[in-house]
Amino acid sequence: MLGENGTGKTTFIRMLAGRLKPDEGSGDIPQLNISYKPQKISPKAHGTVRQLLHDKIRDAYVHPQFVSDVMKPLLIECIFDQE
Repeated sequence: MLGENGTGKTTFIRMLAGRLKPDEGSGDIPQLNISYKPQKISPKAHGTVRQLLHDKIRDAYVHPQFVSDVMKPLLIECIFDQE
C-alpha cells in the first residue's frame, strides 16, 4: 500500500488486522485473515559486521573473488567494525 505519510495506511491495516478499533462510526469492519508485520525490523544478530560475516559466511568473505565482486563494490570494509 502506498501513500503519503500521515494518510492512515498503518491505522487502516491495524484495523483490518483487528489490532485497532475505530474511534467512531457504525460501519462494520469485515473479519479478514491477514498477516500484519510491524514497520520496524529488529536485527537478530548482535556484534560487528565483521563478526556477522565471520559467523554466517566464514570462508566466503575472505575469498578473493567475493572480496572483489561483493566486498569492494559495496564498501563493506568501511563498516567492518560497526554494529
